[in-house]
Amino acid sequence: MSRGAYSSLLRSTGLLVALCANLGACKTFETVGDAYALGFNQSTSCASASVTWDYVGTDFTIEAWVQSNADQDYSIHPIAVWPGSFALWTDAEGVGYFTTTDVDAAGVSYPQGWMDGELHHIAGTYTEGFTTLYVDGEQVGFNTNVELGTEPAEELKVGCWGGKESFDGLMDEIRLSAGLRYEESFEPELVPFEGDDTTVHLWHANEGTDNVALDAMARSDLVLEAVDWVAFDLAGGEASAE
Repeated sequence: MSRGAYSSLLRSTGLLVALCANLGACKTFETVGDAYALGFNQSTSCASASVTWDYVGTDFTIEAWVQSNADQDYSIHPIAVWPGSFALWTDAEGVGYFTTTDVDAAGVSYPQGWMDGELHHIAGTYTEGFTTLYVDGEQVGFNTNVELGTEPAEELKVGCWGGKESFDGLMDEIRLSAGLRYEESFEPELVPFEGDDTTVHLWHANEGTDNVALDAMARSDLVLEAVDWVAFDLAGGEASAE
Protein backbone atom coordinates (compact mmCIF):
# COMPACT_ATOMS: atom_id res chain seq x y z
CA MET A 1 0.00 0.00 0.00
CA SER A 2 1.37 3.46 -0.90
CA ARG A 3 2.02 6.11 1.75
CA GLY A 4 -0.79 8.27 0.42
CA ALA A 5 -3.25 5.37 0.41
CA TYR A 6 -2.18 4.44 3.92
CA SER A 7 -2.74 8.00 5.17
CA SER A 8 -6.18 8.02 3.56
CA LEU A 9 -7.05 4.73 5.26
CA LEU A 10 -6.05 6.12 8.63
CA ARG A 11 -8.16 9.22 8.15
CA SER A 12 -11.18 7.17 7.18
CA THR A 13 -11.13 5.48 10.58
CA GLY A 14 -10.91 8.79 12.44
CA LEU A 15 -7.81 7.59 14.26
CA LEU A 16 -4.18 8.07 13.26
CA VAL A 17 -1.71 5.29 13.95
CA ALA A 18 2.07 5.75 13.72
CA LEU A 19 4.67 3.16 12.91
CA CYS A 20 7.70 4.23 14.91
CA ALA A 21 11.13 2.82 15.30
CA ASN A 22 10.50 2.80 19.04
CA LEU A 23 7.12 1.12 19.38
CA GLY A 24 5.21 2.55 22.28
CA ALA A 25 6.94 5.93 21.99
CA CYS A 26 4.31 7.29 19.63
CA LYS A 27 1.38 9.40 20.72
CA THR A 28 -1.73 9.40 18.56
CA PHE A 29 -4.58 11.88 18.26
CA GLU A 30 -8.10 11.57 16.96
CA THR A 31 -9.01 13.77 14.04
CA VAL A 32 -11.26 16.20 15.87
CA GLY A 33 -11.71 19.33 13.77
CA ASP A 34 -9.50 22.22 14.84
CA ALA A 35 -8.66 20.78 18.26
CA TYR A 36 -4.89 21.16 18.01
CA ALA A 37 -2.19 23.56 16.88
CA LEU A 38 1.59 23.31 16.74
CA GLY A 39 3.57 25.06 19.47
CA PHE A 40 7.02 26.52 18.70
CA ASN A 41 9.51 27.53 21.39
CA GLN A 42 11.61 30.25 19.68
CA SER A 43 14.92 28.40 20.08
CA THR A 44 14.93 24.76 18.90
CA SER A 45 11.51 24.16 17.31
CA CYS A 46 11.41 23.28 13.63
CA ALA A 47 9.10 21.49 11.20
CA SER A 48 10.00 20.44 7.68
CA ALA A 49 8.46 18.73 4.66
CA SER A 50 9.65 17.70 1.23
CA VAL A 51 8.20 19.97 -1.44
CA THR A 52 8.28 19.50 -5.21
CA TRP A 53 8.33 22.61 -7.37
CA ASP A 54 6.47 20.75 -10.13
CA TYR A 55 3.33 20.74 -7.96
CA VAL A 56 3.58 24.45 -7.14
CA GLY A 57 4.57 26.24 -10.33
CA THR A 58 5.36 29.90 -10.81
CA ASP A 59 2.24 31.27 -9.03
CA PHE A 60 1.56 30.31 -5.42
CA THR A 61 0.05 31.18 -2.05
CA ILE A 62 1.43 30.37 1.40
CA GLU A 63 -0.77 30.99 4.45
CA ALA A 64 -1.32 30.04 8.07
CA TRP A 65 -3.07 31.04 11.26
CA VAL A 66 -0.53 32.17 13.86
CA GLN A 67 -0.59 33.40 17.45
CA SER A 68 2.65 34.55 19.04
CA ASN A 69 3.54 34.26 22.69
CA ALA A 70 2.22 37.40 24.36
CA ASP A 71 5.55 37.96 26.19
CA GLN A 72 7.90 36.85 23.40
CA ASP A 73 11.20 38.63 22.85
CA TYR A 74 11.53 40.35 19.51
CA SER A 75 13.79 38.32 17.30
CA ILE A 76 13.54 36.72 13.87
CA HIS A 77 10.33 34.64 13.85
CA PRO A 78 9.85 32.58 10.67
CA ILE A 79 6.41 31.25 9.72
CA ALA A 80 7.40 29.42 6.54
CA VAL A 81 10.67 29.40 4.62
CA TRP A 82 11.35 27.64 1.33
CA PRO A 83 15.06 28.24 0.67
CA GLY A 84 15.61 29.57 -2.82
CA SER A 85 11.96 30.57 -3.10
CA PHE A 86 10.32 32.58 -0.30
CA ALA A 87 10.31 33.48 3.38
CA LEU A 88 7.31 34.61 5.47
CA TRP A 89 8.73 36.05 8.70
CA THR A 90 9.17 38.92 11.17
CA ASP A 91 12.44 40.59 12.11
CA ALA A 92 13.88 41.66 15.46
CA GLU A 93 11.90 44.91 15.28
CA GLY A 94 8.60 43.09 14.77
CA VAL A 95 8.27 44.05 11.10
CA GLY A 96 6.52 41.41 8.98
CA TYR A 97 7.94 40.29 5.63
CA PHE A 98 7.23 38.14 2.58
CA THR A 99 10.54 38.03 0.72
CA THR A 100 13.24 36.10 -1.07
CA THR A 101 15.50 33.98 1.14
CA ASP A 102 18.85 35.47 0.08
CA VAL A 103 20.77 38.14 1.98
CA ASP A 104 18.91 40.94 0.19
CA ALA A 105 15.51 39.64 1.42
CA ALA A 106 13.72 41.50 -1.38
CA GLY A 107 9.94 41.58 -1.25
CA VAL A 108 7.19 43.25 0.76
CA SER A 109 7.10 44.39 4.39
CA TYR A 110 4.50 45.35 6.98
CA PRO A 111 5.78 47.56 9.84
CA GLN A 112 3.15 46.48 12.39
CA GLY A 113 3.92 42.78 11.97
CA TRP A 114 1.84 40.16 13.79
CA MET A 115 3.85 39.20 16.90
CA ASP A 116 1.43 40.81 19.37
CA GLY A 117 -0.10 37.77 21.10
CA GLU A 118 -3.28 37.93 19.03
CA LEU A 119 -4.54 35.37 16.52
CA HIS A 120 -3.79 36.37 12.92
CA HIS A 121 -4.26 34.96 9.43
CA ILE A 122 -1.10 35.60 7.40
CA ALA A 123 -0.84 35.00 3.67
CA GLY A 124 1.69 35.71 0.95
CA THR A 125 0.95 35.42 -2.77
CA TYR A 126 3.23 35.54 -5.78
CA THR A 127 2.79 35.75 -9.55
CA GLU A 128 5.13 36.99 -12.29
CA GLY A 129 7.24 39.25 -10.09
CA PHE A 130 4.22 40.53 -8.14
CA THR A 131 4.55 39.77 -4.40
CA THR A 132 1.67 40.55 -2.02
CA LEU A 133 1.27 40.25 1.75
CA TYR A 134 -2.07 39.92 3.57
CA VAL A 135 -2.66 40.21 7.31
CA ASP A 136 -6.10 39.19 8.57
CA GLY A 137 -7.38 39.45 5.03
CA GLU A 138 -6.15 43.00 4.47
CA GLN A 139 -3.72 43.60 1.64
CA VAL A 140 -0.99 45.40 3.59
CA GLY A 141 1.66 45.68 0.90
CA PHE A 142 2.96 44.56 -2.48
CA ASN A 143 6.07 44.68 -4.62
CA THR A 144 6.00 44.45 -8.42
CA ASN A 145 9.69 43.79 -8.99
CA VAL A 146 10.68 40.63 -7.08
CA GLU A 147 11.51 37.17 -8.40
CA LEU A 148 10.51 34.37 -6.03
CA GLY A 149 10.91 30.65 -6.61
CA THR A 150 13.99 30.90 -8.83
CA GLU A 151 16.00 28.11 -7.14
CA PRO A 152 13.69 26.28 -4.73
CA ALA A 153 15.17 23.71 -2.37
CA GLU A 154 13.63 20.28 -1.85
CA GLU A 155 12.46 21.07 1.67
CA LEU A 156 10.07 23.62 3.16
CA LYS A 157 10.74 24.80 6.70
CA VAL A 158 7.92 25.81 9.04
CA GLY A 159 8.68 27.83 12.16
CA CYS A 160 12.46 27.89 11.58
CA TRP A 161 15.06 29.27 9.22
CA GLY A 162 18.61 27.91 9.15
CA GLY A 163 20.64 29.14 12.11
CA LYS A 164 18.11 31.82 13.00
CA GLU A 165 15.71 31.52 15.93
CA SER A 166 12.40 29.70 15.67
CA PHE A 167 8.88 31.05 15.76
CA ASP A 168 7.57 31.72 19.28
CA GLY A 169 3.91 30.72 19.61
CA LEU A 170 1.28 28.64 17.83
CA MET A 171 0.61 27.80 14.20
CA ASP A 172 -2.50 26.20 12.77
CA GLU A 173 -3.88 25.43 9.30
CA ILE A 174 -0.72 25.80 7.19
CA ARG A 175 -1.44 25.67 3.46
CA LEU A 176 0.66 25.96 0.29
CA SER A 177 -1.34 26.39 -2.90
CA ALA A 178 -0.57 26.61 -6.59
CA GLY A 179 -1.96 29.85 -7.99
CA LEU A 180 -3.34 32.96 -6.29
CA ARG A 181 -6.00 32.36 -3.64
CA TYR A 182 -6.32 36.07 -2.98
CA GLU A 183 -6.09 39.01 -5.36
CA GLU A 184 -7.67 41.65 -3.12
CA SER A 185 -8.55 42.12 0.55
CA PHE A 186 -10.89 39.49 1.97
CA GLU A 187 -12.53 38.33 5.21
CA PRO A 188 -10.78 35.21 6.57
CA GLU A 189 -13.02 32.65 8.25
CA LEU A 190 -12.12 31.04 11.57
CA VAL A 191 -12.55 27.52 10.21
CA PRO A 192 -10.10 24.84 9.03
CA PHE A 193 -8.87 25.30 5.47
CA GLU A 194 -10.26 22.99 2.81
CA GLY A 195 -8.21 21.15 0.24
CA ASP A 196 -9.10 21.65 -3.43
CA ASP A 197 -7.57 21.30 -6.89
CA THR A 198 -5.05 24.09 -6.22
CA THR A 199 -3.95 22.85 -2.78
CA VAL A 200 -0.45 21.39 -2.84
CA HIS A 201 0.03 20.82 0.90
CA LEU A 202 -2.35 21.32 3.82
CA TRP A 203 -1.30 20.66 7.39
CA HIS A 204 -4.33 21.02 9.64
CA ALA A 205 -2.12 20.48 12.72
CA ASN A 206 -4.80 18.21 14.21
CA GLU A 207 -3.73 14.95 12.59
CA GLY A 208 -0.52 13.17 13.50
CA THR A 209 1.78 11.81 16.18
CA ASP A 210 4.51 13.15 18.46
CA ASN A 211 6.84 14.01 15.60
CA VAL A 212 4.66 14.00 12.47
CA ALA A 213 1.81 16.26 11.34
CA LEU A 214 -0.03 14.66 8.43
CA ASP A 215 -0.56 16.39 5.11
CA ALA A 216 -4.28 16.35 4.28
CA MET A 217 -3.30 16.12 0.60
CA ALA A 218 -1.25 12.96 1.34
CA ARG A 219 1.85 14.35 -0.41
CA SER A 220 4.36 15.24 2.31
CA ASP A 221 3.90 15.16 6.09
CA LEU A 222 5.55 17.70 8.39
CA VAL A 223 8.38 16.22 10.46
CA LEU A 224 8.43 17.95 13.85
CA GLU A 225 11.47 18.71 16.00
CA ALA A 226 10.90 20.12 19.50
CA VAL A 227 7.37 21.13 18.44
CA ASP A 228 4.48 20.62 20.89
CA TRP A 229 0.91 19.58 20.19
CA VAL A 230 -1.28 22.22 21.86
CA ALA A 231 -5.03 21.99 22.47
CA PHE A 232 -6.40 24.88 20.46
CA ASP A 233 -9.78 26.30 19.50
CA LEU A 234 -9.32 28.15 16.22
CA ALA A 235 -12.76 29.75 16.37
CA GLY A 236 -12.19 31.03 19.88
CA GLY A 237 -8.46 31.64 19.64
CA GLU A 238 -7.89 29.80 22.91
CA ALA A 239 -5.08 27.37 23.69
CA SER A 240 -3.80 25.24 26.53
CA ALA A 241 -0.70 23.03 26.71
CA GLU A 242 -1.28 19.32 26.23
